[in-house]
Amino acid sequence: MQEPLFHKEEIPYFLEKTAVESEKDLFDQSEEMVLNQTALHLADEAWGSYPAQSVLDYFKAQVPSNPPSNMVEVGCGVGRMIGELAEDYPSAEAWGIDYSHQLLKRAKQLWVDGKTMHLDLSGKGLNSKLLLGKALNNLKFGLGKAEQLPFGDASQDLVMSSFLLDRLEEPEIALHEMFRVTKQGGQMMLVSPLNFRKPKLWQALYPPGKIRAILMQMGFSILDWEENFMLFEPLDGRGNGILWKCLALTCQKS
Repeated sequence: MQEPLFHKEEIPYFLEKTAVESEKDLFDQSEEMVLNQTALHLADEAWGSYPAQSVLDYFKAQVPSNPPSNMVEVGCGVGRMIGELAEDYPSAEAWGIDYSHQLLKRAKQLWVDGKTMHLDLSGKGLNSKLLLGKALNNLKFGLGKAEQLPFGDASQDLVMSSFLLDRLEEPEIALHEMFRVTKQGGQMMLVSPLNFRKPKLWQALYPPGKIRAILMQMGFSILDWEENFMLFEPLDGRGNGILWKCLALTCQKS
């Protein structure tokens, strides 16, 4: 694994993030954005359940019967997905990689440092919540990019990512990176609404069959493919939200 260039507030940085890049990062510049992600992924009681439970269940169901030794979530946010999988497989070395320092800081506080956190949700018309941290000793978080993962070739049993691919500038490079770090016989799992930001990405990666062809050309075998994986993302206590139509897939490195 690549050595970090430096640490910032105990978060290892595997690449330089310039001041300009930080200024463009909404999560680094907006406490509200961090609050939104924390509320969505960790304040289950506020919504009545975990809104992204179907994604987490999908990932857990796709894990092979042999326990993984290494796993990474690319675009881990506040750490809910990789945190639960690290709990399920305590002997595995688990990593969460994200490009936002603020999201990683919160993930580390809750999943590694075991800190308790008060979450003020009054701005969403919801009651405030107390989040209880967990101190997992097999989980680490680091700052990096999906297009430049800090892991060695064929080093990970499981590689997973959700709601990230269509946010990237170079999603095809990220797919190649995920393939590179996946072990022979290992699995890559991905969920994305494919809500691309640029016309060229729609042209390159839509309809979803184009992604399937890219993955197979790399050397992945498709184990599961669902083009109508639905997820409702709540926005406030009134019930407003976004209904996402996602692609969910699992593939194995041949």
